[in-house]
Amino acid sequence: MFNPKKSSVAFFFVSLLLALLHPYRGAIAAESYQVFTEDFAPYNYLDNGKLVGLSVDVVDSVFRELKASANYQVLPWARAYEYALNTPNTLIFSLARNPQREKLFKWVGAISAVETCLFAFESSVIEPLYTLEQAKKFRVVTQLQGHISIVLTKAGFIRGGNLIDSVSIESSLQMLKAGRADIIGLPRQVLEHYMQYGRGKTEERLKTIICFDNTALYLAFNKDTPDETVLKFKQAMIKVKKSLQEENK
Repeated sequence: MFNPKKSSVAFFFVSLLLALLHPYRGAIAAESYQVFTEDFAPYNYLDNGKLVGLSVDVVDSVFRELKASANYQVLPWARAYEYALNTPNTLIFSLARNPQREKLFKWVGAISAVETCLFAFESSVIEPLYTLEQAKKFRVVTQLQGHISIVLTKAGFIRGGNLIDSVSIESSLQMLKAGRADIIGLPRQVLEHYMQYGRGKTEERLKTIICFDNTALYLAFNKDTPDETVLKFKQAMIKVKKSLQEENK
């Protein structure tokens, strides 16, 4: 004969057993995204193994707003760029936006602005220039796959000739010190940070030869990422920026 009391007890123990076997069954796992970046102070860099910086603060805030998690990978820029370019649903920052890259990514939002310049050692005989055309007679070192390399190539510089690739800012500075390049191309804010905090510090100060570009650094998705995912991140970025603006009033 059916016993309601015994059935209720049995149901309770079965439910308890299932809960113990599957403790996270009822929990909703946070969405996780692979995010590529580089060591590019003061925007994103490793400090005692921890990823920090102006851009990192903004990107972290976006993920908190979405209640999602970021799996950061800090790589040499050329490798980070290629992975983000070819891996769906991944993100990259701090990525300068330019016409050559416009259709290669889906853009979430601007993080910060940068001014791009060419620099030489103060002892260099190179005088300040007025145009990039004047700089073509010098060897300029800059980062492989970087925004500056794209701008200079478009202006007529020749890779392997008067445009020299390097894998990092540190290696660019070393090439300048070794006399393998005459000029280095960097965002002004990056050079100032490196000189102030000793990351890539040289014994001699650098002087500005010419500043030729102002652009914004972005958080962006691989182009094959679903539009609804990108929109969700865009909306979160807008909220984060609004919150930061209110805090700074």
